[in-house]
Amino acid sequence: GLIFADKFLQIATYLPSDAMYGWGENAHQTLKHDFTVYRTWGMWARDEPPYSKELNTKNLYGSDRSDPRAFKCKVQIVFRLGVHPFYMVLEPDGKAHGVLILNSNAQEVTTAPGPAIIYRTIGGNLDLYFFPGPTPEEVTQQYLSLVGKPFLPAYWALGFQ
Repeated sequence: GLIFADKFLQIATYLPSDAMYGWGENAHQTLKHDFTVYRTWGMWARDEPPYSKELNTKNLYGSDRSDPRAFKCKVQIVFRLGVHPFYMVLEPDGKAHGVLILNSNAQEVTTAPGPAIIYRTIGGNLDLYFFPGPTPEEVTQQYLSLVGKPFLPAYWALGFQ
């Protein structure tokens, strides 16, 4: 379903299988998501590594003002970088598809039994990109044709060696 309100957007959908990979840089126990329980993954850019041995569902890039350590910090917290919520699903027949959702606001995704996903954001524009595949390799090629390929900078640009 789709909920579209002032300063709130939500998309909920069932997936063809539980073989979903992606949703940005969060600390995970495994690469494959667990659809046996409801679990919410926040996506708000902050530049801080995970600091707990326990499951931590915060993303790795950007500042999180809900973190109690943020208020003890002597340096002003600056919001920078961004999140890139992309996921790929391997379907039961071996085919694959991918989805990229671009939004500049705070957002989260909940994985749920079904398997299902619920994507929420607090506003802004939603840019949805669908990559039909049908193979994982083709999904990756279609994705890279949109966002561009990463590049390795010159050796001298990587700092003192």
